[in-house]
Amino acid sequence: MAKSDEIYVYSTLTSAQDYAIYETVPNSTPVLVKTIHIDGGANVANKQLYTPYGARTLVSAEDLEFLQKNFDFQLHIKNGFITIDKVKKDVEVAVLDMQDKDKSAPLTPETDSSLKQEI
Repeated sequence: MAKSDEIYVYSTLTSAQDYAIYETVPNSTPVLVKTIHIDGGANVANKQLYTPYGARTLVSAEDLEFLQKNFDFQLHIKNGFITIDKVKKDVEVAVLDMQDKDKSAPLTPETDSSLKQEI
């Protein structure tokens, strides 16, 4: 992939997403043409016990063209969980102005008062 073809998708979704592209075949069920994977993992501790604010996935211009036709991908952009950029940035910087958590993010004492412990 040439440097000019590099496109980065930044995500603050807790789970990775596989966006499916289907082809409509007459008198048949839709046929899966392609699946494009976008990394997730925001707000979930990894093996090193680091909790990232988001994730970055490199996609091709062709993949982006398919993604822009996908309803769920567009909904994630509209709701502030996904952004697209041609510039590779630090994930923490890229996600600063994005929606910080989706509804599947783990509960924490800051987000759920029932988890707060009195000492």
